Amino acid sequence: MPLLTEFRQLMKHYSRNLDAQAKNDYHEFKQVCDRIESRFNVKINKLKILEIGCGQRYPHALILAQSNEVHAIDLDVILTRWTPPLLFQLFKQGGFKRAAKTIIRRALFDNKYHQHLAALSGKDFNKTPNIYRMSGEKLDFPDNSFDLVFSKAVFEHIRRIDEVIPEIKRVLKPGGIIGIEINLYTGFTGGHNLLGEEPETTDVPPWDHLRQRKFPPNTYLNKLRIDDYKKAFEEHFEIVYYYEEEKRQYEKFLTPEIREELSEYSVHELLTNGMLVLAKKN
Repeated sequence: MPLLTEFRQLMKHYSRNLDAQAKNDYHEFKQVCDRIESRFNVKINKLKILEIGCGQRYPHALILAQSNEVHAIDLDVILTRWTPPLLFQLFKQGGFKRAAKTIIRRALFDNKYHQHLAALSGKDFNKTPNIYRMSGEKLDFPDNSFDLVFSKAVFEHIRRIDEVIPEIKRVLKPGGIIGIEINLYTGFTGGHNLLGEEPETTDVPPWDHLRQRKFPPNTYLNKLRIDDYKKAFEEHFEIVYYYEEEKRQYEKFLTPEIREELSEYSVHELLTNGMLVLAKKN
């Protein structure tokens, strides 16, 4: 695809979907926060929080920062301000095309996206989170630093969760809590090419990432299953609750032929897009 055409499509996508993106991001985030507060009987207010994998738009860190001290990390260069060193790092890390896409989105659309997010959250975004380029495998924070470690739709991209989870435990205060939401590889959207879509509106067949793999993901996925994550977290934390909500709307795509083809997976795995791990450090 010509570069100019690709940029035009990108601009059309962001201009048409800003409000929907903000609404989806906010409501999913609020659901996780509500569950954390309910299960731990705590208010997410005046806490010291670490977010693992904040993303280029860092929506969760931004909302949390209005009433908490927030530190957020990502492997990408996050364009939080227009400075020559940061722009240089952006181009050096991602190359021209990826850096140009980030700059276009940041310059033309992110302010409006954040305005939608602020309106939905009922907060004035007067405070900004502390954002670092850092790996979760080696956190540059002292022991016992944080009250809460939060992450959403990031762990499926981590190569060595066996190194990240002990680091999270190390930087948590005694009695500190985690809220880790994971987009499961075995679920309907696990291939990251059907997010928010159904097969009727795309060429990607149901569970293609587990079957023919005609449409490979454009990002690294570790392919871990529900029990793999449970084993890894239970080794280091006291589990308070797992949320694993089956999406019954996808059951209509699970034909007898596909079910036989994917017999190594349970129906629960195939219909569950995500899991939320709520746990605490003893």
